[in-house]
Amino acid sequence: MNNKTVVNLVISSVIAIFFVSFVYALDEQSCVKFTGTGTFTLQGTLNNVKETTDTLKEIKRNVGIYIYSMRITKELDRSKKISLKFKCGRGLGLENPESLTYVSLSNVDQTTDNNGKNTQLKISEFFYQQSIKDKFIVSFGKLDFTSHFADNEYAKDKNTQFITDIFACDKSVCQIPQRLAIKLSYVLTPKFNISYGYFVTDIEHIDASGVNIFQITYKHADKNGTCKTYIWENNNHDLRENNLKAGKYGFGISIDREVNNVLAIFGRFGYKNSCSTKDTKDSIMPISVSWNSGMQLKGSILSKSRINDTIGIAIGQIYLKSIKNNNMPETAMELYYRICLNKNIAITPAIQYIKNPKCGNFSKNNNIFCYCVRTQFAF
Repeated sequence: MNNKTVVNLVISSVIAIFFVSFVYALDEQSCVKFTGTGTFTLQGTLNNVKETTDTLKEIKRNVGIYIYSMRITKELDRSKKISLKFKCGRGLGLENPESLTYVSLSNVDQTTDNNGKNTQLKISEFFYQQSIKDKFIVSFGKLDFTSHFADNEYAKDKNTQFITDIFACDKSVCQIPQRLAIKLSYVLTPKFNISYGYFVTDIEHIDASGVNIFQITYKHADKNGTCKTYIWENNNHDLRENNLKAGKYGFGISIDREVNNVLAIFGRFGYKNSCSTKDTKDSIMPISVSWNSGMQLKGSILSKSRINDTIGIAIGQIYLKSIKNNNMPETAMELYYRICLNKNIAITPAIQYIKNPKCGNFSKNNNIFCYCVRTQFAF
């Protein structure tokens, strides 16, 4: 990082401290609940990688990214609430057109959701939720798909858990923009519930341009954990024809389970019926299958005094619908250790490894090693 980046990070940290102090004071005077985080990530490559897909120049890169997020929740009564989440950040990361030109499908970056070039504040979620007799729940507004469907308890948050994208979500699911959406959930029994969601992809064609998803959730009785099976269908015809990442339909399963007081395991599998692969431009990657599996350990396995620390290790693969003769999967691995300094501050060093990036198609990189040091302030 250059000196200008360091200065910006320091200034941003000071602003964040004043902001947290303000929110604490406001929270004590009202019934509105505030939660927020500030995440600062230093990330780089440990080996030489190709600078772009069109050059033979090999370089090592080091980048800095910072992200702020805040959620405001107002409970109108026991059965109603409004939730609003703001997010802003800055940093291009390792995988972008100005650095490594998307070296992998797994995406090793800490994402900022705004192309990384500005610190514009955005609303990532804004919805109203109504519960009827604790059985039927309706959520309506701007919903984050990955927070409501196909999620996993031990592999879903890139700020506190795995940073590689393949471990935070099902990469086979079509890319769903955060726009207008509705979620309907019904609790069949304490163990089973069903959910349906409709996510609008084109606000001008609400009734004929969106993604439908149906999910069944089973909660384990004896240990903490869930098993979620889901199927989705994309009826956005523009996406089908022009964006091969979209796909027509797909299904998946996500499992997480606490084995004992120290160990928890998880797994996720997704399949997508990808569209035609006639266009073989570098930007088009028709993912067909994605799977990942791993475990989370509590720090108490190393020392009783580190009970709040967590260790995560995972492996996953992505398969493309055949583009060229080479259709070997891309393999991703990650190891992290989240060190909790206190209840508000945590530091997470991590190592990432990508084998056969982009399944050998359009990438001049054979294997990629990355390091990551992530510092998070939470309130």
